[in-house]
Amino acid sequence: MYTLSFFLGIIILAALVVFLIIRKKAAQGQALIKTDKKGVHVSFTELYAVPFIHKFEVMDITLKSLTISLLRHDGITCKDNARADINITFFIRVNDTEIDIIQVAKTIGGKQATDIAQLRVLFENKFTEALRRASKHFEFAELYMSPAAFREKIFDEIGTNFNGYILDDFIIDFLDLTSPADPDYKAETSPN
Repeated sequence: MYTLSFFLGIIILAALVVFLIIRKKAAQGQALIKTDKKGVHVSFTELYAVPFIHKFEVMDITLKSLTISLLRHDGITCKDNARADINITFFIRVNDTEIDIIQVAKTIGGKQATDIAQLRVLFENKFTEALRRASKHFEFAELYMSPAAFREKIFDEIGTNFNGYILDDFIIDFLDLTSPADPDYKAETSPN
């Protein structure tokens, strides 16, 4: 019936398949993503993958900081038309749920998920616009006297839709009036 060489071939093929199986373990702050015909699988501990059958990625899900500086002519405008310079650091990360990790992986890929340049492309305009809208609700003096209210308004303006990311927190590193002596200074005037 079957020859010895047939059984040896089966054993060698099975050994080759076992040898090709890659076992990946996730380090702290990583998610493992495997894509196959059945879909996308996420693990925070370990995954097994076979080259040429599975696509495999490691996604960094640790907290990243993104600093935005709005200075001089790019500064924010307050309710009293004062121009202010602000530096603010946002702390964002990929949300550690399977659904959000899959969404980020499908949108930009696992390797680029926490690349600072990619995060800047994704969020800088959204965060900048939210800062501009929030500042219009306060006179400049109120920004100093009510920093909690300003923070809350920034969170309100930014919203919650981050396509798989979450905003953990932010810190206002610097806030001051733009100097009228600055050659780029232009006070906002109310249209009448």
